[in-house]
Amino acid sequence: MVNKKALLAILILALFIRAFPLFIGSMTGPDPWFHARMSEMVVVGQAVPVFDSLSMQGRFYSYAPLFHTTIASFSILSGIEVINLTPILPAIYGAVAVLLAFAFTRRFFKSQSIALFASLAIALMPLHLMRTAAYARPDSLALLIVPAIIFLIYIKKFSPALLLTVALVLLHPLSSLYLFTFLIIWMIVARVKHLDFNFRKTLLIILICTIIWMLWLYSLPYSPLDYVSSVSLESSENAKPLFLSIFIFFTFSWIFLVIGLVKSEARKKVFLLTWFFFSLLYAAFSSRLAIFLTLPVAVISAAGFGFAFEKTRSAFPVLLALLFILGSMVVFSEASNTGRFVSIPERAAMTWLQNTPVDSVIFSSWDRGHPLTYISRRQVVMDGYFEFAPGLSERNDSMHVLVRTSNCLKILAEKTRWDFDFFFLHKGALDSAVYKNGLLEADCKFISTVYSSDSARILSFN
Repeated sequence: MVNKKALLAILILALFIRAFPLFIGSMTGPDPWFHARMSEMVVVGQAVPVFDSLSMQGRFYSYAPLFHTTIASFSILSGIEVINLTPILPAIYGAVAVLLAFAFTRRFFKSQSIALFASLAIALMPLHLMRTAAYARPDSLALLIVPAIIFLIYIKKFSPALLLTVALVLLHPLSSLYLFTFLIIWMIVARVKHLDFNFRKTLLIILICTIIWMLWLYSLPYSPLDYVSSVSLESSENAKPLFLSIFIFFTFSWIFLVIGLVKSEARKKVFLLTWFFFSLLYAAFSSRLAIFLTLPVAVISAAGFGFAFEKTRSAFPVLLALLFILGSMVVFSEASNTGRFVSIPERAAMTWLQNTPVDSVIFSSWDRGHPLTYISRRQVVMDGYFEFAPGLSERNDSMHVLVRTSNCLKILAEKTRWDFDFFFLHKGALDSAVYKNGLLEADCKFISTVYSSDSARILSFN
């Protein structure tokens, strides 16, 4: 009973931390605005949309459809508007990861106490919070589904694993790539170590789901070779993680992770070690791929905590106090750093654009493209939609030219190229030396300020 109450308390804590942005009317990052808009299109059309007239001045819908249909379905069934539901769902399925961490750890180490620590670790892990605290993205849901599939295959429940994997390939193909690669690596390790493993059923899952993904991909009116643009690979999310990221991503978990790898029973668990080291290698390619480290880190750090607890029973109150302090730091950091990605004054400026002609075209930095499109309901030249984006590299280059130049001829050339009517500048742009010495320095007859506040400015190009 005590363990059930403790698990429930951790679950509530995880949900509360991830729901914190809801209390200030916030959604984290630009992507949820896009996913909310796509989900609304599903609700209105009662089908997956074919064409998006606003993104990139008009483009075919080419996103894996499950995430948007899921949000739309929940909205229809619950009666909650999509824009209100979008930040709620990641907080819920992010908190459910607590239960998955508990189940996995108890399966490995046959200890509910150790499993509770794994639940607490995942509840407070900053890297997990980054993707689930009101941050509605397909990979935030995949962060729950991928380890759930791995768990099901580990316990030889292949039918539900197949169903979840089919869902995964229609949710987030990049996460499917991680899953398939890990399963192949594990099959090789299992074969070398002569471990009990059902190779045939696992290969069948990979084969069926790869075929489904290819059928979806080839159904799109694009060349599959252009699925992801090189521009997306150059984004900050895809930068290689720094070594110091381990302290930022995992707070107190990394301390017990080291103990778990060196001293605890975890070092004897071949499956767990394979999963961890593969995820670590996978994460070395870019920061966004590091999210898949979260659950194996939680499980191994729990084993490390169990070893530390056994060796320091007399000093357990000190250890508990240390955990409380470190855990409180995570909660405080999350509370203090979670602000509105789009501030209230900035949102007012975006709303003002609804007064412009319906065929108006707006340019801005790409990170403001999604909220700008959602709120203004006007076409944008550039946003964060990198899959099959038409002329994305050219648009990205133009954005950089416009930001950095005050030369009216260059600005006019870009205006003619994309035929945009307005340029939206957010607070960061107004304070940026690059903008101040570039676009904001320009004295061109065809540019005028039509909206201005301390947090936003809108330039008209006539």
